[in-house]
Amino acid sequence: LLADYLNVLRLGEAALATGDLVALGEAMNANQRLLESLGAVDDREREICALARRLGARGAKITGAGGGGAVAMLHEDPLLLCRRINDRGLLAIPTRPSEVHA
Repeated sequence: LLADYLNVLRLGEAALATGDLVALGEAMNANQRLLESLGAVDDREREICALARRLGARGAKITGAGGGGAVAMLHEDPLLLCRRINDRGLLAIPTRPSEVHA
């Protein structure tokens, strides 16, 4: 499991370094699957991640220190994704990275 996590970490770092948003989304989704296999994701968070992907997110995963409620999503149009999620009664707040540091 640790080797899988380290592989996903390396894939995510490489995607960030090169600006490859498709690969970054794939790394986020792979990380989410690992978290699910550890039992760290509740049903609501799993549903929110699945919803984000159905709405076109390239990647979606829980984030934070535990306790639930926060999901990071990667979409080419964050405002559109947030609108679609908010329309379903959830709170989504768009953010954008200011700069990528290698």
